[in-house]
Amino acid sequence: MADLPIIWKPLPGFQRNALKRGEFESLWGGAAGPGKTDCLIAASARYAQHPKAAGLFLRTNFTDMRDVMDRMHVRYPSLGATWKESEKRWTFPSGGTLECGYGDGIGEISRYLGREFTNVCFDELAQLADEYPWQMLLSRIRSTDPTVPLRSRASANPIGPGRDWLKRRFVDV
Repeated sequence: MADLPIIWKPLPGFQRNALKRGEFESLWGGAAGPGKTDCLIAASARYAQHPKAAGLFLRTNFTDMRDVMDRMHVRYPSLGATWKESEKRWTFPSGGTLECGYGDGIGEISRYLGREFTNVCFDELAQLADEYPWQMLLSRIRSTDPTVPLRSRASANPIGPGRDWLKRRFVDV
């Protein structure tokens, strides 16, 4: 992988620790303000450096996703990534891709279920009232290439309709 410009640096503490996580599934939680969304944007760009990467970045609605895409448009072109508006997808020089989308339940999330992704990032996962859409997305993270890192990352504030299932899944284990 060629040396890439530094487009963002994590702050010591939460951001740096979150980006070091190596497990398949990780939830980055806490109150508003510690930079969870910026971490997800950075992690998505890092995962897209693999030539066979196929990432998906989600929020529950398009209005909130638009803010994320605006942040990506500030950072990703410096990495050589190109945007295809009709597909809401970034393609990185490596060949890896990152699609932007939204969905607040299985009805909208189902548009992604026939696909294969190598990583899924979901910003504000507590806005999903039901755990089932998240489980379905996790089942789509796979690759026939063993060199592709498979990851799921999500952020959440301690409020929202999904807080109980998030607590069961990530805190009470």
